[in-house]
Amino acid sequence: MNRPTTITTLCAVALVCACGPGDVFDRGEIVAEADGSRLSVQALASIVADAEGLPIARDIVERLAHRWVEYTLFAHRVVAGDSLMDTALVEQTMWPEIEQALVEVYHRRLLDERVHFQPSMVDSAFAAGEYRLIDHVLIAAGGDVAAEREWARAEAERLRARAASGVAWAVLNERSDDPGARRDGGSLGVIRREQVAPELAEVAFTLGPGEISPVVESEAGFHIVRRRTLRQAREEFTEGLREALEQEFTTRFLDQLLDEWQVTIEDDAPVAMREAAGAPLRALDSRRLIGRYRNRRFLVSDFVQWLQVLPLQQQALVGSAGDESLRTMARSMIRNEILLLEAQRAGIQMEDDAMVNVRRFYAADVARVRSALGLSAVIDSSGGISAPPRAADHAVLAYVRTILGSLDDVVVVPAFLATALRRRSGWVVSERGLDRTVALARDGRMAMTLEPRTPNRLPK
Repeated sequence: MNRPTTITTLCAVALVCACGPGDVFDRGEIVAEADGSRLSVQALASIVADAEGLPIARDIVERLAHRWVEYTLFAHRVVAGDSLMDTALVEQTMWPEIEQALVEVYHRRLLDERVHFQPSMVDSAFAAGEYRLIDHVLIAAGGDVAAEREWARAEAERLRARAASGVAWAVLNERSDDPGARRDGGSLGVIRREQVAPELAEVAFTLGPGEISPVVESEAGFHIVRRRTLRQAREEFTEGLREALEQEFTTRFLDQLLDEWQVTIEDDAPVAMREAAGAPLRALDSRRLIGRYRNRRFLVSDFVQWLQVLPLQQQALVGSAGDESLRTMARSMIRNEILLLEAQRAGIQMEDDAMVNVRRFYAADVARVRSALGLSAVIDSSGGISAPPRAADHAVLAYVRTILGSLDDVVVVPAFLATALRRRSGWVVSERGLDRTVALARDGRMAMTLEPRTPNRLPK
């Protein structure tokens, strides 16, 4: 939300602070410092108090303070003439994309070397029936309401009768309540028995080529299952068989890696992971142990790095996840690190085209933040390719004021670029300053409900 700050926040705060002993405000207090620039408690408190729809909570104030740190470190580099495009910084920021590209090349090489798929295998695999290409139509009937399930059963029986009378499968598929399969003509792909619900497997793996099953009931509802002939499905079965064999190899290979590298997870790892997920910036350099693999250690700081790769929704689930789920997550992260080591040992290198794409995506991210902060205008106003840090500070504070409508719907410095900038420059967020900011903002918000508003400019 971008709206003018026309309220008398600072005046109101001053009025409240003068009400009694202990309320005297120290103008020298700071809540955050970055690369020599300071954010005062009073400045941040006034911004927070001014945002009517924003709850005044410590975690929100802390997020704002850290956003200010990241924007300031970024802005100072840019107004000093740094393009932020040096190779080391790009690699530090884009390491997930770089590692993924390396591992994908390594994985493809392994598949080419170890999965010996030949088209001549298709006929014998189809005849053996261990792998089957199955289609289904689902009439959903979730829950235990008897009337709903009886209606769904009757609808499925009606469709099955239409199939028996020669109605095309494509017509039946239009009625399916499985949107994913419906998009693929009802296909569940090439599967093995253990990959589907037991009720479906019981029917699907007794059907002969070209047969359609009776109505089958499962927890999801009622199904009509079809097994096409090889003539009808040769191309899809061939590709599905190839993918199934490759997936089975990949699963075995990844499981073997955990054994070969002697991966172990510490008993208290879930506790450490939850604590780190709750305050990741505080855990960036934590040496607390989560797991081991051969002669290597997987630390909380490593976990935080991998955590930031996950979507925000998944990050938010860590705090409430069960112990075994978190141990599985830790093993997966360690396995990712092992895969990179294996790729490097195999001599895999970043392909030129892939690196060009990585740099292009990185440059777009930098340009997006630069534009949001209005740094080009700051530099232009200075009459050169650089500007003093003070000018950047004004731009940063102006942008912070605009983001209070939604802290999640803003342009942010990419996580790993922010981490790299933090490690290259001095910064601090004060615990005491955060507490003082919250208190002062609450006082200011309360005062504003009592005092009439008059236009007033916040000091820069």
